[in-house]
Amino acid sequence: MPAKLPTANATGAAGKIGPAAMLIPLAALGVFLPTVGHGWTGWDDGAYITTSPLMTEPDGLVRIWASTDAEQYYPVTFTTFWLEYRLWERSPSGYHFVNVVIHAVNALLLFLFLHALKVPRWTVWVVTLLFAVHPLQTMSVAWVAQRKNLLSGCFCLLASLGWIRFRRSGRERWYLAGVALFILALLSKTAVLTYPFALMAMDRMVLKAPVRSTVIRLLPMLALGAFAAMVTVLFEQPFLEDFSPPAVPNRPLIAAAGILFYAGKLLCPVNLVPVYASWDVSLTSVLWWIPVLVLILLLGTVWRARSVRGGLVFFGAVHFVVLLLPSSGLVPFGNIALTYVSDHYVYLACIGFFLAVAAGLEGVRVRFPAWAKAVTGIVGVALVAATAATICYTPVFKDARSMWTRTLASNPACFTAHAGLGLFHAGQKDWAEAEKCYRRALEPKPGSVNVWLALGTAQLETGNYTAAEDTFQHVAEAHPTLVTPLIKLAFIAERTGRGSRAADLYERVIEIDSEKAETHVRLAKVYLGLSRTDEAARHFGLAVSLNAEDPWAYLGLATCQRGQGEARAAINTLEQGLRIVPGNVSLLNMLARILATAPDDSIRDGMRAVAVAEQACTASHYRDCLTLDTLAAAYAEVGDFGKAVATAQAAADLAQEQGYPQTARTIHQCADAYRENKPLREIWTNLVLE
Repeated sequence: MPAKLPTANATGAAGKIGPAAMLIPLAALGVFLPTVGHGWTGWDDGAYITTSPLMTEPDGLVRIWASTDAEQYYPVTFTTFWLEYRLWERSPSGYHFVNVVIHAVNALLLFLFLHALKVPRWTVWVVTLLFAVHPLQTMSVAWVAQRKNLLSGCFCLLASLGWIRFRRSGRERWYLAGVALFILALLSKTAVLTYPFALMAMDRMVLKAPVRSTVIRLLPMLALGAFAAMVTVLFEQPFLEDFSPPAVPNRPLIAAAGILFYAGKLLCPVNLVPVYASWDVSLTSVLWWIPVLVLILLLGTVWRARSVRGGLVFFGAVHFVVLLLPSSGLVPFGNIALTYVSDHYVYLACIGFFLAVAAGLEGVRVRFPAWAKAVTGIVGVALVAATAATICYTPVFKDARSMWTRTLASNPACFTAHAGLGLFHAGQKDWAEAEKCYRRALEPKPGSVNVWLALGTAQLETGNYTAAEDTFQHVAEAHPTLVTPLIKLAFIAERTGRGSRAADLYERVIEIDSEKAETHVRLAKVYLGLSRTDEAARHFGLAVSLNAEDPWAYLGLATCQRGQGEARAAINTLEQGLRIVPGNVSLLNMLARILATAPDDSIRDGMRAVAVAEQACTASHYRDCLTLDTLAAAYAEVGDFGKAVATAQAAADLAQEQGYPQTARTIHQCADAYRENKPLREIWTNLVLE
């Protein structure tokens, strides 16, 4: 068992924890609770929650942990989303509330951590209050997708508490608990992989642990961080394919400038933007070497003063720098294509900066007692200003419109902001405005396939088929193996009466990917419209084999079989489909129709037709004119012409009410036949809504 370390250090005790400590989480709640009323930003929220199949499909939770289907491998974070989806599905308020609560808990954990570290009371309060209410925390708290920051921060703080408890008591279980909590932090967000280096600085300079013990104890955590980094590289690779990362020699310049940028924003949080403009870094520019020199001088100063204030300044500075390194640009990752710096990267790192500054100010208060009140007053004003700034900044993350509008005000060339604003307008069905935004997005990034596809969709929604066809044709020519533009082109061809071209396009899609049942169904429908029944039947049959749960595949195949005079085969197909998707109205309706109207006496079964048609009508709540028309035909087949006429009249009235006059006239003709006691006989045609 390792030797116990002393329970006090050069900084002096922080005193007992009193009820006043609850003011810390209450401050966090007070500032950020209004974000519970915010909506979705549309930035990663969709991929993580609202449009993610992992939230809805039966094996979603398993795939979160044991597949590469998620955007990143953050299984703990995505598990919380999965659990919450069971509670409030796509309603954003619940997710926002959980984010705020976790942040408040983190603020309290930070208070407990600093208290356990024997940090002076004044410093504890300054650091924790700044952490709770600082404007740079807004992005992590008000943006649901940044749950990963909150959770990883929570587990790191808990791991630190476990580490201190281990050092104070010498009990191994606290060390193991700290390692386990660090694993949970990595599984929440891999960017905390450098946290063991912060623990190393704390262990050596504040807790005064022996070097050998510190290194040996931290090696497993460092190995876990390295493994997590390799997993992250695997998941980030697809995001790196569409852009060239910064040149290797430029990366230290970017990292140094980024660290100083964050220090400046923490000291003076003005002009905050969700996405900052990217920098044009140049090795040949003297200006870009200045941050490197400044950072070296600052770190050198911190090193020389590493024993000042019980090592707290040194620990804070190391904590700040090492936790920023993974997102500093030294190693390329997806978001670096958009910006080199972002407020949410500093969520956990800011603790170190606040600690270093507050410990330094505490030294001034101790050394110059006459200045103590002035220093406290300045810090108090800074806290009030930070709180006010946060309250003013949180509405920026209310929804996509406010977030991207704020971004474009400071970063007008931001591709993601224009594209995100386009998606917002598309969600509001404002297709004309969406089209404008997509065109602006293509100016800085003309090769973006997703934006071209979104532009074509907007043009399609406005009925501008010519422009949409040109757009999708452009994408198809640039990316001949991409199926989405071909499917869109085929759809346009269908809508503009060019069935043969639509068929050719769907055939090209199938050549690229023959495993999608939906494509076979689309092609089969086109062939059916071209009276190429054999080919339609073949593709409907392939669709059934590829996706046994697709009712349209059964319905289409049965339609083909019925058209080929194979009514019995059509009945078998419909019965097979109903065994897979019982209660499907369309399948029930066609089955009842054949049983009631087939010319072959050996196939018709009036009583069964009535039962199946009534089941279809019940499933459609008697609000489907086609199922009512079929029920009328079934009544006629069993000789109940009174019910047949009344039901046909109800079906015709419903068709007229719902805007299908031609269908209503056809049903009236059937009703006239029923009045003459004539049952309906159909060879293969089926009533459809015009």
